[in-house]
Amino acid sequence: MAGLPLSETGIRSDPAAPAPPPAVGFHVSEGFWAAAPACVVVLPSGSRTAPAFRGKARLVERAVARQAFERFDRVIGPDNREALAHNLALDLSDDEDRRRFAELTGCQHGITVASEGGVEWAVVWTEARVHVEISLATLADGERLWQARHEARRGDGGLPISPLSVLMATGLAATFAQDEEVIPSLIDDAVRRAFVTLPDVRVGWIGRGLSTAHTDGIAQGG
Repeated sequence: MAGLPLSETGIRSDPAAPAPPPAVGFHVSEGFWAAAPACVVVLPSGSRTAPAFRGKARLVERAVARQAFERFDRVIGPDNREALAHNLALDLSDDEDRRRFAELTGCQHGITVASEGGVEWAVVWTEARVHVEISLATLADGERLWQARHEARRGDGGLPISPLSVLMATGLAATFAQDEEVIPSLIDDAVRRAFVTLPDVRVGWIGRGLSTAHTDGIAQGG
């Protein structure tokens, strides 16, 4: 997905400074408008997930499926995908098996997602981030119809300007670092904001999403 804008990563040098507004780099190809997908399957993301983040891969896939239901009439999520692939004896990491899956299920398009993230704790400031790169392609030939990338970040703590502020900031940073709901919440945020750039092509909704004029660029996250 070269060429799409990326957000800055890492802990900010000034934690008290406001974070930049979230933005999404995206591209919608002409092929998307030529034959808008009626069905999509959320494909396995294991090999495209950062090694340290693979324990969250299924959370990311399920977040993608939830958002896809807001854009397409038929969506095969990760749990149904695995059941179908098992029953059909297909390996969806294999290109030929993907084409066979499309033929047998009538679902001609797939969504792939690459993700990474984690929590960085710097004593008085903790920041969590999740980065996703999502693409929609035809299963028959791999033609990419839409792609987007976004990074969601959230932090807590403070500036150590006095002994009391050091204690407060350290406590806030430690509490935030141990919050197990932060990463799942950021996954939802990152995926939802990326999907803002994908047109809604459900029957009866075509034309209410992004217009064909919005095919490339940066969209503000909502």
